[in-house]
Amino acid sequence: MPEKILVVEDDPLMLGALEILLLDEGYEVTTAASGKEAIQKACEDHFDLVVCDVRMAEMDGIETLSNLKQHQPDSRSIVITGYASPDVPIQAIKLGVDDYLMKPFDDRQFVQSVRRSLESFRLQRRYTQGLEQQWRDFTTIIRLLAEALEEKDPHFAGHSRRVAELARRIARTMGLPRDRQGVLELASFLHDIGTLDRKQDLLSRAEALVAEDRARFQEATAEKSEILFTSLGSLREVFRVILHHHEWFDGSGYPQGLRGEEIPLESRILCAAEAYDAMISPRPHRQSLSPSDARKVMERESGSHFDPQVVRVMLELLAGEGAQEAGAEEEDDGEENLSRERQAQLMLGLAASYLAVGDVETSAQAYAEVLNAAPETARSLRAEALIGQALTEFHRGRLEPAASAAERALEATAGGSPMQSGRALAVRGLVRGVQGDPVGGLEDLARSRDIFSAWESHLETGRARLYEARILCGAGRQEEADALLAEAAQEIECYGSQQILRQERSLAIPLLLGCAGRLGETSAPARLLQGLGFESVSPFLGELEVTLRERVMGLFASREGNSQAPPLSLYAFGKFRVFAGGREVEDKHWKTRKSKYLFAYLALHSGRDVPDERLMDIFWPETPPEKARQSLYAALSHMRKALEAVVPGEADRVVLARKGFYRFNADRSFFLDVSDFERQAELGSSRQAEDRMEEAVAAFQKAESLYAGEFMEGYYGDWAIYQRAPGGSSRWTRAIRRPTWP
Repeated sequence: MPEKILVVEDDPLMLGALEILLLDEGYEVTTAASGKEAIQKACEDHFDLVVCDVRMAEMDGIETLSNLKQHQPDSRSIVITGYASPDVPIQAIKLGVDDYLMKPFDDRQFVQSVRRSLESFRLQRRYTQGLEQQWRDFTTIIRLLAEALEEKDPHFAGHSRRVAELARRIARTMGLPRDRQGVLELASFLHDIGTLDRKQDLLSRAEALVAEDRARFQEATAEKSEILFTSLGSLREVFRVILHHHEWFDGSGYPQGLRGEEIPLESRILCAAEAYDAMISPRPHRQSLSPSDARKVMERESGSHFDPQVVRVMLELLAGEGAQEAGAEEEDDGEENLSRERQAQLMLGLAASYLAVGDVETSAQAYAEVLNAAPETARSLRAEALIGQALTEFHRGRLEPAASAAERALEATAGGSPMQSGRALAVRGLVRGVQGDPVGGLEDLARSRDIFSAWESHLETGRARLYEARILCGAGRQEEADALLAEAAQEIECYGSQQILRQERSLAIPLLLGCAGRLGETSAPARLLQGLGFESVSPFLGELEVTLRERVMGLFASREGNSQAPPLSLYAFGKFRVFAGGREVEDKHWKTRKSKYLFAYLALHSGRDVPDERLMDIFWPETPPEKARQSLYAALSHMRKALEAVVPGEADRVVLARKGFYRFNADRSFFLDVSDFERQAELGSSRQAEDRMEEAVAAFQKAESLYAGEFMEGYYGDWAIYQRAPGGSSRWTRAIRRPTWP
């Protein structure tokens, strides 16, 4: 069966060429023209190899691969790119890509790279399958040995099996992932198998089995050995669960006197399940308790001997049915729940990806689908979806639903992963702070940072600092916010946590833009933004006031060793102004007004070929053709010199010429206030028509902030007057109308 390859490339010509090349080699090829499309296809099918371009709109290749790895962690990957960046190879290495190819590359070089990668995939698959089989065989032997030893004592026959079944049901209900459920199940079989000498005998046999496995794979390379023996970490986890299952929730247990959440969750579950089964089973010195009496004991000891959350879940599972009957029903429903859970997990990754690229609407729908698909027993999965739902509501400006979702997320994380509880707490803090309770919000965030610090999660700590800065900005405490943002930016640089800026771009980039504009180009926030590149931050420039915006534009000016072209910013509302590399192109540089407004005309028609005859008709309508052509050439020359005077080489990148035509280069990064105004005005009208008034008002307010005056104020060329006229038919006419406020 041929290997499956997913090719992700937004250039249709390159995408088609790679597809044909791989099909000729006999591979099964699927194509995607964007990162979002690739993730959707990864939800529908599994791929052995992903070939991904780096530079793509909305979601770049590195972020796409990072998301795909969450869906298909065993897939191999190759990165291709057409531009050099010092960060991309490092990020690619961190993701574990097999190769990094620079365009243009030779077809043979590409095919050889694909073959090497797929050979690695085949080796990895064989090793993984062998390891999984070894682990299954090992756990089966352990269970058989444990049950065989218990059968010798009629009072303990079946005890470990019943404890394992009950413990796994509790773990599944509390949202533990399947690997941790497996560890808990094996620990339940091993936890108490009779006398000490029998237990020691079994452990000796286990050690012998592990030694035999290790010897069998001694010939593997060091890299493959590291993969093969990861199962030993699971075995150590099994013994860790057993070691602590006699700890009491109030700290009075043994061997270490651990208290509360210091005790591993699996150990707390095993402690409760083992105690319940022991109480309902007869012993030589006593009769068994009835299930009802045993449940009363569990309730009485909740909070002292047992974890209250574990007891609550267990009693809910046992209510109204015998333990064995409930176990059978759970087994019947298990496969269906696992299938629903897998679907929900895939949808959760897709929802997070849409949120990261700023598609809040689609993300909100996806999180709702997760909550519909995930079984009630998948508490961790549902909690993650609620955290995402709270964030989507927050970014849509719907603070009440966001607060409700955050509260539900916090409830769902109770008794589960501390890290997940910390994330829910951080989101609730963000919403509370923006909602008008900055003190409560900052308290929540401080508590979440304590959790993240304890678990040494620099990524989540940085995220919490950004949330705090957002609250401080909203409370008018700008200096404190800037200091916090500078500190957060330094930590993000130090620990390589730049992915936060992509995951939280709608919140992080506007904050960092304002901070960088105030603190200057040498600050840590400025360095982070420069690392993202102008294309990533340009959609947010419209939210800044003009002076601050120009300071930020200067951050992206050409620097030695930086291949990124300096951005242009053009303002057509009010008097027409042009900034290049953060410096204004003043009137003295343009020489003539026509050269300046010729530039404006080309910019407003960016991406289109404009015939020279049309330019002559517009700017020199009553001049003889030959003289008009000479005037056009002179104006173009003045225009180029004006840009060159500010940033050398700029004109060659901005205005492209071919025989008889001129084009403003739309592929080059630039900011045009009219374009952003139109986009926000249309968004506001769309949201108003959908009766989503809060979002409509926010979009209209952004549009209004860009409307700094009449279109091309002080210029009376016919084409500009036509654009200003209310009855004009151009697409710009819609942009210059003042919106009707709801």
